Parts: sequence; C-alpha cells; structure tokens
Amino acid sequence: GKIVGDKKKYFEIIDNLNLKNIYTERVDNIIATYGYSCRFGDFRYVDNCKVNIQIVLSNGYIIFGSPMIYGSY
Repeated sequence: GKIVGDKKKYFEIIDNLNLKNIYTERVDNIIATYGYSCRFGDFRYVDNCKVNIQIVLSNGYIIFGSPMIYGSY
C-alpha cells in the first residue's frame, strides 16, 4: 500500500504494529525498515530472521508491503 506521510507518521505506524525491527536502512532521503509483527502471518527469512513487513518513507509517501515490497519505491 501507499499513503501520504512524514517521518512522525512513519514511526507511529511502526509503533502501532508492535514491529520487531530487524533492521533499518537510510539512503539519501529514503528510510526502509524491515521487521516482524505478529499481526501478519506470511513471512520470509532475511539474514536468518523472520520478516513479514517492509515499510519505506520516500518523498512524502509511506509505502508498505507484507511480507515485503516487491518492485521499486
């Protein structure tokens, strides 16, 4: 999915999902967080850790996918 949002909203979503943050990447103005939430069933292993949601903040949008974002953002 994709919604309009800022850094504050991005971290509110992460908190509301009770996301176990596996890792966060920052490149230029993009923040990408990979994590695990018990609210989602399907998952993938990334570096031997369960990941079932990816959330990205880019250019005023929050993009999210479960278990991952497939394609570009």
